[in-house]
Amino acid sequence: MSSEEAARYFWLLAAAHVVVWTLARLLAEPNAPLDVVEMAYLGREWQLGYANHPPLAAWITEAAVVLGGGSIWAVYLAAQLAMVTCLWAAWRLGRELLSPGAALLGAAVLECCLYYHFSTAEVNNNVALYPFWALAVLFFYRALTASALRDWVATGACVAIGLLAKYSMAILVVSMVAFMLAVPVARNHWRRPGPYLALGTALVVVAPHLYWAAGQHFPAVQWAIERTRDPDHRSRFLNVLSFSRDQLSAVLPIVAVLLPLTGVRWRLRRLDSVERFSRAFLVAMSLGPFALQVALALALDLKLRSMYGSQLWTFTGVLILFSLALRPETLRWRSAAIGCALVGVGMVVAAIVYDQAWPYVNGQPMSVHFPGREAAALVHAVWSERFDQPLLIVGGEWMLAANAALYSRPRLQVYSGGPYARDPRPSPQHNPWTSDEALERTGGILLWSADRQDPSFTALLCRRFPTLEVLDPVALRWETGAPIAPLRVAMAVIPPGSDEAASGRLEIDPMGAGCARGRSRT
Repeated sequence: MSSEEAARYFWLLAAAHVVVWTLARLLAEPNAPLDVVEMAYLGREWQLGYANHPPLAAWITEAAVVLGGGSIWAVYLAAQLAMVTCLWAAWRLGRELLSPGAALLGAAVLECCLYYHFSTAEVNNNVALYPFWALAVLFFYRALTASALRDWVATGACVAIGLLAKYSMAILVVSMVAFMLAVPVARNHWRRPGPYLALGTALVVVAPHLYWAAGQHFPAVQWAIERTRDPDHRSRFLNVLSFSRDQLSAVLPIVAVLLPLTGVRWRLRRLDSVERFSRAFLVAMSLGPFALQVALALALDLKLRSMYGSQLWTFTGVLILFSLALRPETLRWRSAAIGCALVGVGMVVAAIVYDQAWPYVNGQPMSVHFPGREAAALVHAVWSERFDQPLLIVGGEWMLAANAALYSRPRLQVYSGGPYARDPRPSPQHNPWTSDEALERTGGILLWSADRQDPSFTALLCRRFPTLEVLDPVALRWETGAPIAPLRVAMAVIPPGSDEAASGRLEIDPMGAGCARGRSRT
């Protein structure tokens, strides 16, 4: 296969991936996934950082929602463009090490790994990290082999943008530094300006966020530490084994489709000195971060979640095809390509079936079955029957409020307890862009689950917002045909400014600590 043919096939693969997976998500998921809802809620405020995350995923999600005219399809598209960037990085690195056909296959086998499509329905921090991790590895290789300063600049920029996606980008940085210390050819670059130019570029790009994070005492780091604590107190060795098992199950389909070429009994191919350097690089960048994560987990007793390894495997196909002796028969290459296509199609079908069948099989809905559009219509109907001015803020339990805000036109500001907070009371700490005073000035609606909150919760809200009008709970049906009990949503209205008595339907509740009781006609 010529380079031109391989390039045509690659771009056909990339286009097919983007179109098929974007449409699959759009058609199979009636509501935005949880991470999209969260990132849109945060991204609307365009902050330099957030209580739980660096800002990049939120920025990308908000930009996609805005460019998509408020629709979610653009977020699905952005997620798949991130995955295609990984495919492109694998292909481009493969072109420097392999024949054109092998380079194409080294990228295409990522269609067999669930981390590159099945689990990428949203732009979360992991998905935002993928492309910049992959690009950093590609440009780092070019910087080490070609010594061009522009490649060092690109490496530093990708590392910094990756840190804005997720701080675990630092694991790749440690692997890069270790490689440059351990391998003599790479070690020579410390005497040249390239590494220092990369460091300077990275610091310039990430400096505004670091300034913000230092002023806030690095809240995302504290959140990450909390996430790595194991509430079940399992053995650290069991945690590592569980993490390793999950990574192996994600990588095994790649190994399986390449078996016609490699055989069951692998043999390393003979390499010259330049090729040995390239193999060492691929091993260090592919397996080094995994080994470092395992070592840290064992040393610090950290819980490693499956998705913490999701970005590690972009160059797995290239590593296998470059390092092992391959069988040259054309039929074997065709078999590997057909196997890759079949597994890729199977993944699409499995993802659609999974989204649709989950509520029927498990009796529980997922976030993609949440009635977000109905929640948005409800809050606007409740507001418009009371006030002439537009609704600006929705608060309370973050998932309810953020869904209602996302599907509102125009979109609303969220004042909640913060993503994943158990307490649904609005929190200025998690929402520094607004406050109780702003909510009382503009008015707004609070939402919370009527089934999960103690009745005394209403009294707490009433003491905090004395003009609150508490409404009867409303039942919302999940976006699935499965027989699942409706979601019961409790609601309260805070009138804008001095308009708290504008409604003529209020009765003072002597037990409500100053709140009023009302009924909605919606």
